This record gives sequence, C-alpha cells and structure tokens, in this order.
Amino acid sequence: MTQRLGGRYEILQALGSGSFGKTFLAKDSHLPGSPLCVVKQLKPELRNEADLEIARRLFNTEAEVIHQLGSHPQIPQLFAYFEQDQEFYLVQEFIDGQDLDTELTAGTKQDESYVIPLLKDLLGILSYVHQNNVIHRDIKPSNVIRRKTGQLVLIDFGAVKQIGTIMGKPSGTMLSTVMIGTPGYMPSEQSAGKPRFSSDVYAVGMMAIQALTGISPHELPEDHKTGEINWQHLAQVNDDLADILTKMVRYDWRERYPSAIEVLEAINGLEKEPFQATEPSFKTDQKPEETKVSQKFQSKASKKGLEDLFSPGEFSRKLDDFFGGFIPQNSMGFEEFVSAYDSILNITPKDYYTWYKRGIELEKLGRYQEAIASFDQVLKLQPNYYQAWFHKGNIYLILESYEEAIRSYNKVLEINPDFQEAINNRKIAMDELRRQRFR
Repeated sequence: MTQRLGGRYEILQALGSGSFGKTFLAKDSHLPGSPLCVVKQLKPELRNEADLEIARRLFNTEAEVIHQLGSHPQIPQLFAYFEQDQEFYLVQEFIDGQDLDTELTAGTKQDESYVIPLLKDLLGILSYVHQNNVIHRDIKPSNVIRRKTGQLVLIDFGAVKQIGTIMGKPSGTMLSTVMIGTPGYMPSEQSAGKPRFSSDVYAVGMMAIQALTGISPHELPEDHKTGEINWQHLAQVNDDLADILTKMVRYDWRERYPSAIEVLEAINGLEKEPFQATEPSFKTDQKPEETKVSQKFQSKASKKGLEDLFSPGEFSRKLDDFFGGFIPQNSMGFEEFVSAYDSILNITPKDYYTWYKRGIELEKLGRYQEAIASFDQVLKLQPNYYQAWFHKGNIYLILESYEEAIRSYNKVLEINPDFQEAINNRKIAMDELRRQRFR
C-alpha cells in the first residue's frame, strides 16, 4: 500500500482488518490542518474483468447510500470514495471516542438507567437507517462509538463489506458473497444470507441483554427446542422492558418488531405517565400561556430559529415529551395537537416527522382527506417512510376505497416486506374489494 492514497490521504496507522479488507487512520493533506479521517480499503478477490465491473457497480451504489446516510449527525460522513489499482476505498469522518466494548465488559451488569438511554439513542439512529431502506447487518458493541460528549455513533455498515468479500467464479458470469455479520448478534435468517430490518432489531436487543446480564451473547443459555434465548432470570429488569427485549430477540423474525421504528415507540411508551382522568388536560380557567401549547412553543421558536434549535423531527418529539402521558379524551385535545404541529410547520415546513404526527391526529379526528394530504407531505420529503403509506392505507380502508388501500399497503411492503399489520390489512382490503365487485 502506498503511503498516500488518492493523492491526498496519508496513512498513519492500521485500525483493523478482516475478510472484507483493512481500515486505516489517515490525515487529509489537502485540507488546512490535515484533519484525521478513516480510510477503508476493500479488496475483492477478482478473477476477470467482468468481476471487476460488477464489484465497481456495487461499490458505487453502496457508497452513494452511505453518503446519504452520513447526513445524520450520528453516522460518519462519507468524504470521498475512489478506485485505485483495482482496489476500492472509502474515506469517512473520524469519530473521536470509545466503542461500547469498553462499557459492556464481561461480568459487569448495567441497570435500566443505562440500558434505556442506550436503546433510545441507538434505535433513533437505526430508525433513520431503516426509513432509508437500509439494513446495517453488523450491529455490535465495537461498531457503536460513544463520543466524548456521550452521543452514540453507528459505524461500519455491513453492506459495503460485501464488496470486499466478492469471490469471482471462473466463468466471470456469477458472483457469490460471504455472509456478513457477527455470531451472537446475528440471527438465524441473516446467517442464511437473508437479512431483514428485524435482523438489526435482534442485534440491538442482544446488546441490551448483554448490558443487563454482563454475559456475552454466545454464552447466554438457549432453549434447544425453540432456539429462544433464556435470559430474564439473569438480570434485574422490570417486566415491561423484559417483554420488549424478548420480542426483539425472538428466534423467528416474524415474531420480532418489524423495524427499529416500532421498537423505539415501545421503549418511549415505557416512560409515559398514566393519564389521570380526574384532571382535564386543558382547563378553560387557565392562563392563555398555559392553555395554548402552540403559543408556548412559538414563543420558544421566536427566540431562535427552529432550524438552529432542533434537528428535523426533534421539535415535535419534544412536544410529545411536553404532553407526557396525556391521552386526549375528546376531539378538543386532538385539535390542540394539530394546532401545535401547525405552529411548528409554519417555521419548519420540511420537517417530515411533524407532518407525520399531524396526519395521525387528523386521522383520529376523522378528518381523513386532510390526514392523507399530511401523509403525502411526509412522502414527498421521505419517500421510504412506510408508516405514512400504512396510515394512508388504513384511511382508505375506512373510506372503503379498497383499491387505493391495496396500493398503499403494497408500497409499505415494497419497503418493509416484514410488516405483518400491512400484510393483514391488505388481505382485508382484498377480501372487501372482492365482495364489493360481486354485490
């Protein structure tokens, strides 16, 4: 390997190696101060020009995906990618911190005050990944770095490793790939070469169980008949969290949460305070600043632009936190939610998550066409946000527009084939459409 790659990246030291290639710490000599970066060298075993062309096409596609994901603050940015001497290179942001291997040590049990924030932070990143129709495929403690600020960063996406494990066939007409993942954190379907979104869910669940028990995944007891992990007796954990974690690591992928998004919703639900029916949420005798949530949040926004205060979706999530466990008992409560979300969208009209939350509240109010329009805004901003397609399907099902419902559910399943509720609801829509046609 030359000391300077791509004419600018000077190699300082090796960081690691594997079947996919090698990783180096480097500095960029073309930028002021020669900042540090990480260079990943991918070395596919190629036998002919046809293999090289397939590897090149795959590399370019996966690099574009990583570049898109790198817009998230907790995923390393991709600075450059290039080919040199029939080897492929990625140049990524250097993350200054320590990986979670240093925290999840054998024999050390963490409590829920550690595990729940870990799950929220990691699942928040992974939700973004899954919304972009990407499966990480190699989530484990060494691929999660904690910055000195405490923020987690998810690194080392398995899809790119695939390029480094390409094995050329003598004919040059076919390629096979080596399985990607790490034993213990990798479920059975991924071992069989069929990873799904729920495969990533399994890996995160195993990390959480490892934290609670102080036991490495491959050492946890297993039911030899069912393949399920028997772990609950090894940790002090409340039943609700234990149920979530157990569902995350079920042997059958169809029995797990379909993606990180659904797990995050379940985890967030753990900390919701029960609604007290004896205390109305919005009292008419309160002062205006107490009754109008939208005014409260607009006031905050006026001090500083929302674009500077929060990342997309974060402001509406803070609105959710403000409401806490409140569950509206009548339409007035839902109207207040809609008003608050409208206030946010007046300032951040490209906040897809707020459009999504607004659509849900309109759906609850029975304002279905407005809800559909809100979900359409979500899909303009995030075309792969399958939850918006799912809610559109549900509305069309209510309106007895069965063909539209089926189209919406088909969109969901194109993005997330494992979403069982969409499968079930599509079947209902198909059955109703058949009945409608034969009336």
